[in-house]
Amino acid sequence: MEQDVTELKPPLPPCPPWCTGAHGAEPPWHGIPWHESRPVVLDVRTGPVTVRFVTGIVQYPADPDPDRRHVLAWSHMTARVQMARPSDVVAFADMLTDYAGRLREVADELVIAQQQDARGATVTTASSPEAKP
Repeated sequence: MEQDVTELKPPLPPCPPWCTGAHGAEPPWHGIPWHESRPVVLDVRTGPVTVRFVTGIVQYPADPDPDRRHVLAWSHMTARVQMARPSDVVAFADMLTDYAGRLREVADELVIAQQQDARGATVTTASSPEAKP
């Protein structure tokens, strides 16, 4: 008789508002359940340019190390770029500019997620005047 693997997973604390439940069908990371936001993805395919940028927010609330339980952003990039024409370079730059704006939105979402995680902090965004040093 096969054992149900869902019985082996440690219980996941209730999801924060930013969690998309992406962890639901996945096994725990090194036995630790996690929360994950919907990632921001940029796929660049312009002529000889193939780049994928992926950024999101993650939290491992049950990690044995308390310092690793905090909400954080992650990013990953894979690239193969060979630009033969000036227009290839301009198209690539335009896509990166758009992605940079989307990353600023992730920064705002991270501020809110960290404040919600701290329980009771005033919510400001990374682009708010209050958040600037």
